[in-house]
Amino acid sequence: MQVEKKAVNKVRVKDVRYFSSPMTVKGKQYSSWRVTYYRGTTRIRERRKTEEEAKARAEELASKLQDGSIHFDLRLKPKDNLVIAEALALLKDSGGKTGLLEAVRQFTEAEKCLDGKCSVMEAARGYKAQLDKGKLPEITVPELVVIFLEEIDAKGSSMRYKADMKARLNTAAETFTGNVSDIKTADVDSWLLRMTLLSKRTKKNYRNALRTLFSFARDKGYLPRHQDTEVQFSRQYKPEKTVIGIYTPEQLELLLSQISPRMVPFVALSALAGMRTAEIWKMQWEDIRLHTNQIFVPDTIAKTASAREIPICPALAAWLKPYKQNKGNVLVRIPSEHALSKRINRAFGAIKGENGEPMINIVHNGFRHSYISYRVKLIKNVHEVSLEAGNSPRIVFSNYRRIIEKEEDAQKWFNIFPTQERLAEINAAIAAGL
Repeated sequence: MQVEKKAVNKVRVKDVRYFSSPMTVKGKQYSSWRVTYYRGTTRIRERRKTEEEAKARAEELASKLQDGSIHFDLRLKPKDNLVIAEALALLKDSGGKTGLLEAVRQFTEAEKCLDGKCSVMEAARGYKAQLDKGKLPEITVPELVVIFLEEIDAKGSSMRYKADMKARLNTAAETFTGNVSDIKTADVDSWLLRMTLLSKRTKKNYRNALRTLFSFARDKGYLPRHQDTEVQFSRQYKPEKTVIGIYTPEQLELLLSQISPRMVPFVALSALAGMRTAEIWKMQWEDIRLHTNQIFVPDTIAKTASAREIPICPALAAWLKPYKQNKGNVLVRIPSEHALSKRINRAFGAIKGENGEPMINIVHNGFRHSYISYRVKLIKNVHEVSLEAGNSPRIVFSNYRRIIEKEEDAQKWFNIFPTQERLAEINAAIAAGL
């Protein structure tokens, strides 16, 4: 233990001082030494006859102060003593190599060093992550993208999801060609900022795709576990508020009366039941229960992986009845969602006016927006409509519902029935195998 001389006849051992302090008794002076230290906030003074005894006592006290065995102050409240006892127990569990006083000293010095930029634990985790980084297996972003796409394909993810992730992540892989562990938040921010022609919504989608990829890398051990990825710290993009697009009852009537008979079930289920395109593509006839006026959407095809029921209004039943089978796919000979999207585009484009231009433009999510908007106006119960649509009331309000001024429009929307002439066309097409 080091002994540092502070002045003549004054020596400090750690936080204990001892020094010469002669005593005078009845006019006669005697050699004496003082030993001083603090117990909590109280200064304690002891005397020893010789310097050797004072030094030995000082070293003994310094050792006890260091290991925390004499830090209690009798003036402390009971709960303070409990806190100190718990702190000592934690130090003991950590290995007992650092005393309480030294632990507090190191902590306060670390806090000053960090200057409020982060907590001591965050700094420790960051330092450990740097140490662990060299132990992680290396993989480039292009290699990781290939593995990720193979895994989501093996899991049976939807064609639309796979196509979307493939397009976005391959774009990312063209920029980020190095190891995934070398990519920093600034790199991600710079990449998104260079997409000057894209909307905030599209940038958000690219960021979400990259965040999913980095989370996948972390799960596979290519990035430190139990730690946020660099993408999660990158700039977030909040899409601009846009007007929720819907169709009018007149447009729906035109579509159902002129669109290809093969596409009638899709339009009817989209517009009069609010089903998603991916759900309709996977839908089976056995789950469309005309006898109970209910559509059952299994959790295996629902986007939210939660089964739900949708009421079948009389108009929807009338449009579906000619097509109804006991089992099998509702949409026939459409191999993928991508193929369905192309069919929808062609079917809309085939309905032309006298000038040769399409009479109805496709509105993104227009049928689902319309169903929710008109249905809320009709029954005035957002919670019930959200259950039918498979969304939360908050999402219904923010993303899908447009205020309908006239209840008459909502009545019209759910009362568009096929004419006898149209039913004849549909039956003829079904007989011909569509």
